[in-house]
Amino acid sequence: MKSRSHKRKSRLKRAAEMLHPSKGREARRRRSCARRRPPGKAFKLPIEQRKLQEDRRVSAVVVVGNGMIYAPEVVESLLSMSLHEVIIVLDESQSQAFEHARSCKGAIVINQPDILSAGAAHVLGAEVSTGEIVMFMPGDRIVTEEELALYIEACSQGTDVVLQDLSGRLPAFKHQSREMRVRSFLNRIMGREDLNASSLTELPHALSRRAIQCMGSFRLATPAKAHGLALAGGLKIRAVSAAPLAPESTKESEKGMDMDMDMSESSLAEEILIGDYLEALGSMMERLGPSLTLAPPSRKVLAARRNRR
Repeated sequence: MKSRSHKRKSRLKRAAEMLHPSKGREARRRRSCARRRPPGKAFKLPIEQRKLQEDRRVSAVVVVGNGMIYAPEVVESLLSMSLHEVIIVLDESQSQAFEHARSCKGAIVINQPDILSAGAAHVLGAEVSTGEIVMFMPGDRIVTEEELALYIEACSQGTDVVLQDLSGRLPAFKHQSREMRVRSFLNRIMGREDLNASSLTELPHALSRRAIQCMGSFRLATPAKAHGLALAGGLKIRAVSAAPLAPESTKESEKGMDMDMDMSESSLAEEILIGDYLEALGSMMERLGPSLTLAPPSRKVLAARRNRR
């Protein structure tokens, strides 16, 4: 009886793949990706996703401004991928980086004589890029093909803004910086608790061409305000977990993040970011009303609050 049922299931499976061939190929691709790679062997993106990169015309913008760290291997890694174009945005503080970037064949280099903020680099990269999907990359960390594929796949499914998921990296609330708390609050009041502290101020992230056109590339000059505009404008936003931390290293990473946050609490950069988020909140209140997306409490809830006093 077992052999008959097994044969019947096999026939049904083959019939289903004939009716939906994409599902069958997708299942085989997932199984092949799930297999453990031999140690030392480089990862190769599946053919379907490589074609997806070429079809969707992916532009990678490496943001290096205002004294940010530039790692040459970041650009070299991107140039080895099947991307439509690689754009490097530099300023006068990156003289050595400019020499390396200029020697990279196939890269588009934008060198500004003035010192650029990260937001200004976003604007220049968005205006120069011609791809349907624009990936904004950090200049000091290599983004692997596996990680890049997650952002591209999300955009190809209709997502306008793809953010980095920070859920697994956030420490306890009492150890979070004020900026992280403001980020989470902004997402929460717009009904997007699932985003936690994810924001356009964090790299990497991806924007569709539709999102850039709806917001306007000049809005990217202030990533915090652009994030609020994307929430209020009804764009499809999603956070992807590209590089999850191992359970054993979570505590150590939280300690490291806590130290960084404590050091930066009184910094001017954090104060500016918090001010940007508050301005974004004010713009959203003007656009959607003081209550934003929060529904007014019911009479029962109001009575319970009054009775607790």
